[in-house]
Amino acid sequence: MAMTLEQLRAEIDRLDEQILPLLNRRAALAVEIGRVKHASGAQLYVPERERAVLERLVSRNEGPLSHRSICRIFGEVMAASLALEDRATVVAAGAPAEVLRAAVAYAVGPEAAVTLAETVDEAVAAMGADSASLLVAGETWSRQHGAAVTARGAVWRGCWRMPVDGQPLMHVYAHRATGLPLNRPATLAAVIDTASLAGGVPPDWLRALPARSLDVAGVTPEGAAALVLAKMELNARDAATTWLPGIAPHCQAVWILS
Repeated sequence: MAMTLEQLRAEIDRLDEQILPLLNRRAALAVEIGRVKHASGAQLYVPERERAVLERLVSRNEGPLSHRSICRIFGEVMAASLALEDRATVVAAGAPAEVLRAAVAYAVGPEAAVTLAETVDEAVAAMGADSASLLVAGETWSRQHGAAVTARGAVWRGCWRMPVDGQPLMHVYAHRATGLPLNRPATLAAVIDTASLAGGVPPDWLRALPARSLDVAGVTPEGAAALVLAKMELNARDAATTWLPGIAPHCQAVWILS
C-alpha cells in the first residue's frame, strides 16, 4: 500500500533527525582540523581537497539528486565547516542580549565568542581588535547607526531573518581592514548587461573563472542587467587579486563575498 502524505512527511522528518547529528559530527571534525591547521600554519582553504571530495561524491551518486545538486549541497556543507575552522569573533548590538545570542547562534554557531556592544565606538573597536570579526546588529540599530559604522571602516555584508516567528531582521557587517574572512571560499558576484547572456548562458570571460558553479541569480525588472554568482575554487584574497581586476571592466558592478 502506498504511503500517505502524512506518512511520507513523517519519514522525511525521521531522516532529517538522523542527518542532523551526522552533519554536526562532521562539523566537529572540521573544528579539530582547524586546530591542527592553525598549530602547523597550514593553509585553511585547500581547493584541491574540496574538488576531490565533490568528485568522489559525484562518482557515488545514484540519484535522484543530480550531480549538480550534490555539489551545491556539499559545497555549502564544506563552506560551513571551513567557517568553523576559521571561526569569527562576533560583536553584537542593537537588541536584547538573548535575541543577539540567538541571532549569532543562528548565523555563526552556538559556540561563537560574542561581545555585546552598547555604542558604535564600542562595536567598531571590538571589530578592529580581531582578525576575523563580524558585527551582528538589530534592524533598528542598523538603521540608526549603519552609516556611522561603515564610515569607521566597516562594510555591510547582508541581512537575514531567523526562521522563527517574531524575530527581528538582523544585519551583519565586517571590518574592512581586518574582518573580511579572506581565507574562506569566495563567491564572485557580478552585475552584467543581459546582452552579454547568450540564451541565458554567461559569456566566455565569466565561464573562464575557476568556479565550481556559475549561476544567473536574477535579472532586473527592466531586463537590462543580470546578477551572476560564481562559486570560486579560490579563497577571497586570491579571487580578489587574481580575477577581480580583469573581470571588473566588463561589469556594471562586481564584488567578492566570503
